[in-house]
Amino acid sequence: MLDTIAERVIQIEKEKEIFSRILKESKDIKLDNLTASIQDNLLEKKFAKRVYPTDLFGLKTIGIDGGSVSHTFHILDIAIARAVAVIFSFVDRSKPYVEYFPNEHPAPKIQVNMNPMSRSDFGAFSSILRTKIELETAIEVIDSFSADIILLDGSIVPQPANKKAISHLVHNKYKNMIQTYEKLYRKCESTGILLVGVIKDSRGNRFMEILSECLPVLLEREELQKLLSVDYRKILNFLNDTDFLYRFLDVNERSLIFRYSKTPSTHPTLMDVDQEWWNAIYAFYLKTVEFDTPLRIEFLTKSDPIKIADKVASIILPLSNANPEYGIPSVIIEADARAKLLAVDLKIVQEEIANKIGYPSSFLKMRREKRIFK
Repeated sequence: MLDTIAERVIQIEKEKEIFSRILKESKDIKLDNLTASIQDNLLEKKFAKRVYPTDLFGLKTIGIDGGSVSHTFHILDIAIARAVAVIFSFVDRSKPYVEYFPNEHPAPKIQVNMNPMSRSDFGAFSSILRTKIELETAIEVIDSFSADIILLDGSIVPQPANKKAISHLVHNKYKNMIQTYEKLYRKCESTGILLVGVIKDSRGNRFMEILSECLPVLLEREELQKLLSVDYRKILNFLNDTDFLYRFLDVNERSLIFRYSKTPSTHPTLMDVDQEWWNAIYAFYLKTVEFDTPLRIEFLTKSDPIKIADKVASIILPLSNANPEYGIPSVIIEADARAKLLAVDLKIVQEEIANKIGYPSSFLKMRREKRIFK
């Protein structure tokens, strides 16, 4: 069975490579004379665009990340979370001046749930807690520091996983989180700070959807006739955005810009955000280094998305090219290191609670964790 799986993977990878190479050879093909429905969804006339890194001197960037740990115990559920904002001020060209908000190692916030809740609901509860703390940190740091750009580690749009819960308690927290997103949008719009989300390991396929719509029309052109020799429709089913764009984009290139959702009114979570923001959220992919997959970059703007995308990409590039195998903005790497929480942090909270209520710590554990017979 393993041999069969390996052979299948090898075959599919070969087909992906052929498909990607043919398209890469025709990278400069113009996206014109397409159907009206396709054309309305395209903001640029080429699949890829060269990006030139900006001089960071004089810029101030903020990176925000959060950490959380949660666990279900016998009589209660515990979640702890924190977020850290890292401020890079490029006052000279050697290295940034670094500041932290609220500080380098903030104490985590503790949420204890004593209401009966399913594991999936508690998972959503914990995720919403972390997200809300990150958003609140972003809002508070803008009040304390002027900056040119703020980078969130993750999407700037609520994620569907946070909406799967059915608990009334979790649903209320979800609605409150949506309001916090909108508050951050308004804060960035009023201050002129660029709000950007950096998704490190995107599983999105929005770019591939656009490509799939364009290909049947573009195949009439001579440059893409080679694609007729492969079953490109089948190959498209095996490719997501980063898989394809890793092969297609060169270093210092970005993909075309696309709207976050083609139909925001039916999107699982964007539909919950005020309609004012539906057409103000865009995305593109950026290849920052040679041996790492492209980053998915999301940004908020009500003005010229192409101009803003070029500006955002030119700032992220020099922040992300220190290691050829890990193209993440350094300000986010630092925020991740400061915000990270470990299982031992939760264990300390568990033991303190057990001591205060007079129960042994082991009493809080679920039966499946006790493992008396090993």
